[in-house]
Amino acid sequence: DYILALAPGTYSPDSEVLDIPLTLEQNVTINGSGAVLDGSGNQDSAQNPWTMGFIVSPGASNITIQNLTIENFEQGLVVQSDGGCVDLINVVIGSCDTGLKLVGSYQTQIDLQEPPNSSVITGCTTGIEITADSAGNAIRNGTVSNNTGDGIVVDASNVAPSDNLITDIDVLDNAKTGIVLRGGAGTLVTDCKISGNNSGIDQDGYGGIAVLACCASLKWNTIENNQ
Repeated sequence: DYILALAPGTYSPDSEVLDIPLTLEQNVTINGSGAVLDGSGNQDSAQNPWTMGFIVSPGASNITIQNLTIENFEQGLVVQSDGGCVDLINVVIGSCDTGLKLVGSYQTQIDLQEPPNSSVITGCTTGIEITADSAGNAIRNGTVSNNTGDGIVVDASNVAPSDNLITDIDVLDNAKTGIVLRGGAGTLVTDCKISGNNSGIDQDGYGGIAVLACCASLKWNTIENNQ
């Protein structure tokens, strides 16, 4: 078990030293109190393309990230785990193309925490994306709000995702659809609050939830005031 404490400040691709990715294969708690991972310098750092803020790779069993801000990346947090647990405590993921992305992840539990320790994904193009044969995962709690595209997307790539659980998440005021199930099968959306979505100027999303895939289940959600 390891604890990694980040000193307060901004960590960016503009460092003069080429960053080497740190692969987490142990139980790790990362405390980022006052720390910001900022990818906004990528366009000026051709030799140091830091495009994914944080990667949870296969082999990592229990990862806790707390009090950290992740912003301005192509993907803020990428999870490629097999049977692990990822806890996000007071984490803010903002202004990324995709805030949280599951790629080829299996039976992983991701907890964005209940108040007052909730994590927030906001200001991204897509808040959360589940894709690439990710199966048997659960994403729970936290807030996905004010993203410029869809809040949560389940999407097929080469192999469709299956049997994923989305539960107890506040999906609020996203510019397009709150939750859109474009691919895969067996997705269960339960106990979520889905409100104020399709709030963009063009209102070209579907609204609260769009089901464009087979075998989805929607249970005990509050779906209201979507455009």
